[in-house]
Amino acid sequence: TGYAQLTVWGFCFFIWNNMKQPQKLLRAFSKVVRLSFLIGAAFCLLCRPEVETGRYLGIFYNPNPFANYLIVVSAVQLTQILDNIQSKKRNWKQFWLYIEFLMMCSFLWKTQTRGALIALLVQVIVAMFYIVKKNGYFAWLKWGVCMMILVVPVYMGVTYGLATIPEKVGKPITLERDVYQPEDNALGSLFQIEAYA
Repeated sequence: TGYAQLTVWGFCFFIWNNMKQPQKLLRAFSKVVRLSFLIGAAFCLLCRPEVETGRYLGIFYNPNPFANYLIVVSAVQLTQILDNIQSKKRNWKQFWLYIEFLMMCSFLWKTQTRGALIALLVQVIVAMFYIVKKNGYFAWLKWGVCMMILVVPVYMGVTYGLATIPEKVGKPITLERDVYQPEDNALGSLFQIEAYA
């Protein structure tokens, strides 16, 4: 696998370095990362309820790799938010990007993974300094106020969705390798999906 990855990534870097507009590849990568998060979030809300006896597992069987994945997503989302602030875009896509970022924060908080939470804090602090340096305190204040207004309804929406939607759909999913099992969760019978190593 190491040689295969070296070949694939070496080929990607070769193409990237020889492109006339290499930023296009970064934009495409950002779109794929954000799309993967939205698909994963939809799967979580439909099929992966919170287990009362442990931290949230998300699309993984362990909260730690899920949190590590979310940190990559947060870096992409924050980069696009900073790009929008820098270009002074004002549209519904920017508003949706804020909601998307706060959804990611909600899932990350539920994992209770300390290392990932510290990494997110560092990312946000760096983003705030960047906004102040490039756009001034007023731009940072507008961004902060918008986030503060949205954070409570988004977090409550994610929490409510995880608590009710899988039960209403009637097909919550658990993996045999899940580190927290839902024996004490009042969600009825769960589908057991065999996870192969």
